[in-house]
Amino acid sequence: MNTIHLIESRKGNLYLFSYRGRSLSFVHPKMSHIIRQMFKDEYKAGKSRKYYERKVAYLKKHGLFNNETFEHKIVKFDRAQVRDSLIHVGQITFEVTNSCNLKCKYCCFNDLYEESSLICKQGKLEFETAKKLLDYLMELWGDTLCSKEVDIAFYGGEPLLNYSFIKKVLNYTEHLKSDRLRFTYSMTTNGLLLDKYLDDLVNKNFKILVSLDGDFDASVYRVGEDGRDLYDKIINNLDLYKNKYPLHFEQNVDFNVVIHRKNDIQSVFSFIKKKYGKAPRFSPLSTRNVKESQKETFKTMYRKMPDDLIVGNDLDAITEDLHPYTSGFMEMVKFANALLDIQYQIYNDLFVNTGLSDIVYTPSGTCWPFSRKIFLSTNGDILACEKISHRNVLGNVDNNSVNIDYINIADIYNEKIYLSFSDCKKCYRLPYCPVCFFDSLLGDRSCLAFEDENKFTENLKRKIDYLELNPIQVNEILKIKVQ
Repeated sequence: MNTIHLIESRKGNLYLFSYRGRSLSFVHPKMSHIIRQMFKDEYKAGKSRKYYERKVAYLKKHGLFNNETFEHKIVKFDRAQVRDSLIHVGQITFEVTNSCNLKCKYCCFNDLYEESSLICKQGKLEFETAKKLLDYLMELWGDTLCSKEVDIAFYGGEPLLNYSFIKKVLNYTEHLKSDRLRFTYSMTTNGLLLDKYLDDLVNKNFKILVSLDGDFDASVYRVGEDGRDLYDKIINNLDLYKNKYPLHFEQNVDFNVVIHRKNDIQSVFSFIKKKYGKAPRFSPLSTRNVKESQKETFKTMYRKMPDDLIVGNDLDAITEDLHPYTSGFMEMVKFANALLDIQYQIYNDLFVNTGLSDIVYTPSGTCWPFSRKIFLSTNGDILACEKISHRNVLGNVDNNSVNIDYINIADIYNEKIYLSFSDCKKCYRLPYCPVCFFDSLLGDRSCLAFEDENKFTENLKRKIDYLELNPIQVNEILKIKVQ
């Protein structure tokens, strides 16, 4: 893989991107012809060099134009790494119930997806099962625990259908907290039962993520179990929340929107922004594990997330407020986090060789096991997170104990790494890859996210064009850290 790339923007400006040095530099017009010649091996310095020639020579001497080829270093997991990740886990997510009081037509547990066959019956997570996991983690943390904040996340189904479980967990974690350990609480909900439990949720300072697809017409796929429209009930509950606890609503509530054929980003953004003062998150319909028999139905519902908003004619149609919430903007954020070292304090830091060739990666965009969260399902299975298929079990909690085999988990990850290694080590997108290998078919087909040098430079040019067209967004992009 080549380290140095020269990119000319749509406006004719020249940029030098150092993949290894993690820097993107604007090239002064008076330096551009010198650098172009240098990269074509046509540049010959004279005895009496002008100012910009001396400047280029200085930068070259200190390695800025060093174009040594390299391959990414790929991690190999062991028992200690898995255990260490679990010690530092930041979130425990409980699948409170797989039951729901809505029957959204696009839900991954509905008839569209193979995943629905893995849920053999509706169930609720027992408190004793969750308590075993909490006790296990408390023992694991032990004396290694520095000052730590752990988020307890309640997920479903609709978690408020099993509120007795939530109440028990809240009471128990209050008992576990100490000067070194603090718990926060979060929940994803459809909003139908918010009125019933609102006071408790506010009292415990919950962070609430509400699933809402927009106005009435945009919400036709979100119906009750009997097919009834429940939109007005949800809106009434949200209005109650906003009016009764305005400050908590402002600080603690976010919205997630699933994009499909009955809504669109612009109208949904405008609706939620105007009604609730919130900028929603956007998610596409999952394209993974769609049943063969349901693919035609799926096509009638699916709308692609507009990645072309990065640069293109549609950009002008999107309001300035919406830019930060488009996939193009977030792609820029991920790119900046992964490939630009935005923590330079002084110019001399640019000459320190601490680039990407020294960083060890997990192939694809997969998190290290338990590096962000641990997920406990209703039947006691332990997974890396709630977003992946329930086929990918890493452990379980049974009647007697918590069963987490660190060596086996390391082997599971290393096997998947082996399957993807040949592609990933040559991929320019690896540092900000969007693919999780738990929900991909690595080894069976080529990765759709793979970027060779040509595709990488083409996409890099698009990102630079985006920044030149939207200079006001640069500071916002650099402020955001991807967790």
